[in-house]
Amino acid sequence: YPFVEIHWLDIEGDAGWSDTKALLKSNLPTCVSKGYLVSQKGGVTRIFTDYIKSKTDETFENIGNTTIIPTSVIQSIKVIH
Repeated sequence: YPFVEIHWLDIEGDAGWSDTKALLKSNLPTCVSKGYLVSQKGGVTRIFTDYIKSKTDETFENIGNTTIIPTSVIQSIKVIH
């Protein structure tokens, strides 16, 4: 699996009092996630960052720290290695 850096837009909300001028100036935060790219299917991008290495060789059967991102909010994907 290629190791990638993904820049994606997140939702931001505020339950406090504000005004429409401030809301119109608000921007979405850009998040950065890094991990092994598993797939991009059905509008969903799936990555993981951890896996179990056996005594003899690397396997990707047991993975951890998974992230699922809607592909539509992704701004860029860069392959790191």
